Amino acid sequence: VTGLYQRFGRVTLSKEELRPGALRARLLDNRVYLKGLLTRLVALTGVKFTETVSEQLRNDPEPSQFQFVLDDIVALVPLVKYMHIIDFSSGVHLGISAYNHRVASARGGSQSRNHTRCAQRLELYALNSVSAAHRAMPLDRQTSTLATMAASALPSAKTSTSSSRPHFGSDTSFFKRT
Repeated sequence: VTGLYQRFGRVTLSKEELRPGALRARLLDNRVYLKGLLTRLVALTGVKFTETVSEQLRNDPEPSQFQFVLDDIVALVPLVKYMHIIDFSSGVHLGISAYNHRVASARGGSQSRNHTRCAQRLELYALNSVSAAHRAMPLDRQTSTLATMAASALPSAKTSTSSSRPHFGSDTSFFKRT
């Protein structure tokens, strides 16, 4: 359990397990610990047992001796894990596109205003994507760095005259560094 806590942080432990001495007390009572561990394992893997087996396991005084057979499993439900890298990649891509529109806007020309408006929207979407990735994986160093750089650009952000949404002005340099 200590290894899980060190690797993944507080999310691996329940509120009850975070209390001082709670894990030690739980380890001493193997029956409760094993049942809780099995319940968590089943929930994380998507295994569905028959009602009969579930009830027998709940009422079994010695869960360490309980044996499962293939017929005890009713279904294996596929579980899809959220991957923060999708939001992260999307944010980087949108940020680079916003930067390219800023460069095109700075060159001037008849489409300059359109490039500016597009860059503003892309910057907002990029920030939303990077923020979503950071909320999902706050301990990921690369995501954290990009989110911090994006957030630091916000205080100096101006608001557009056509909209009250924030944008990064011409400072989208944090997307060039990734």
